[in-house]
Amino acid sequence: MKKGKSVLIVDAHRGDREHLARILTEQHMLVVEADSVDVAIVEIHSRTLAGAPAQFAVIFVNRYLPLGTGVDLVAEIRVRSQIAELPVVMTDDEAISDKTKALLYPLGLAALIGKPLSKSVVAASLRRVFRR
Repeated sequence: MKKGKSVLIVDAHRGDREHLARILTEQHMLVVEADSVDVAIVEIHSRTLAGAPAQFAVIFVNRYLPLGTGVDLVAEIRVRSQIAELPVVMTDDEAISDKTKALLYPLGLAALIGKPLSKSVVAASLRRVFRR
């Protein structure tokens, strides 16, 4: 696994962001947090400018956010050529059904994982992302 890579966590719930940040920090990732699609877009774009810190290695985004959704964020990422291939792991507060998978995987997600998040599931998602 690639250590020291930057990861963006996008979730409206501070407790969920902090929980995931702890897990990712234990995996030696550098974590940036955002609580909405708008804040996430600012963070992503600030990293694609010349001279900016390295682009995010992966984004963890919750499916449900205020003033937009994780789906909206993924769509925004996919239409921008500089970041279109950025790996996205989507988290979901609900049980992940086959219908949900059929709806979300065509967005080009690296993984779709349900909450509550465990260390082993997050680690498996990171391995999947960095094997690409």
